[in-house]
Amino acid sequence: MVVVTKIPDVEASSQELLKEHLKTESASPLVINKEDFPLKVSVNQPNEEINTTIDYNNIPRGLKTCKKLIRKSILEKNKTLLKESCIGLISELSVLTVLEIYSFLNDVSPFNDEPSAPPTSEIDHDWTMIFQKSIAKCQEECDKIINEKTYDIFTNIDDVMKLSYRDLLGILKRTTLNVSDEEFLYEIMYEWAERRSSNHKDFQRILGDLPHHIRFGTMKPKTFKKLKGIKDVLDQKDIRIIRFYLEEKTKGRETHTLPHQWSNPRITSNDSNTRVGRNKRLERAGMYCLICWMFVFD
Repeated sequence: MVVVTKIPDVEASSQELLKEHLKTESASPLVINKEDFPLKVSVNQPNEEINTTIDYNNIPRGLKTCKKLIRKSILEKNKTLLKESCIGLISELSVLTVLEIYSFLNDVSPFNDEPSAPPTSEIDHDWTMIFQKSIAKCQEECDKIINEKTYDIFTNIDDVMKLSYRDLLGILKRTTLNVSDEEFLYEIMYEWAERRSSNHKDFQRILGDLPHHIRFGTMKPKTFKKLKGIKDVLDQKDIRIIRFYLEEKTKGRETHTLPHQWSNPRITSNDSNTRVGRNKRLERAGMYCLICWMFVFD
């Protein structure tokens, strides 16, 4: 391990950015661990200047390091470092890390804020396009895990509780979450709010629009009636509307759809696979009929 306490002046070239990429915002000495970072370091004498270069073909795969390098690449508009760091970030994706990465991407995403002004040059435009594509690719990979393994990622309740309001809202909004019962998502949402409130009276303020994306209309009447703290989450008027809807639905009667997303069912991965399979079978049947028709009339 080599400790760098003073960073020499270097030009900002792709092979001499090590010092800049490894700077920390604090004034404390920087520790370079060759096992964690792809460095080419050579030190012959104790007082000799350290020769270092970044090996862009071997960007580190540690989650913490990848996040740090992505932020650094954004500050410096370093396209090469951004691309390689995003590849490293994707390689770290798993059921255990997806929520942390999802929250991080929301923080740095170019789609969260409106641009204050158009790009001032072709270089800025090129950087913006690469930045958007790189982050969007990472988000796409996160979405696959969140949508397909919803139950698994929510088993680590501590990570779920760390999500911001924006992060949790972005998940509950999805119609493609792979959950068979909405009660599970309601309980997650309720505990998230409970940890942020000392008084249940301010639940609705803390929850904001989160309850609008719980599919209450897909629950059974008994399940809805037993939901924990539902009176703290919804107004009495909304509770009566949902109960009436569920009762009419159970009796097979037609009724008006509920407001928000309450009566819209989610499309699970199994449903999607079933639809895809059905479409493929129809395509094959159509192709078979076409071949037969050509054979008969040829």
